[in-house]
Amino acid sequence: MLNLSYGLKGKNIIVTGAAGGLGSSVAKSFAASGANLLLTDIDLKKKTLNRLSKSLKKKYNIKCHILLPVSYTHLTLPTKRIV
Repeated sequence: MLNLSYGLKGKNIIVTGAAGGLGSSVAKSFAASGANLLLTDIDLKKKTLNRLSKSLKKKYNIKCHILLPVSYTHLTLPTKRIV
């Protein structure tokens, strides 16, 4: 896991490709730093994203949501609603 000590607690971060190996590792690192997450990936990964989201919420007590399918024109809207 990456060591992120950039003062991310409470910040809202979008992680694309979050259902894959690299994306989920990045999401876990941000969650461990206290960041709220919006996880995205392709439609076929919904179950994987749901599992990851539930796990991160429980382990790190953060806000974590998923957005499917990825529509980059809509990515900035949900981040304002996380907090």
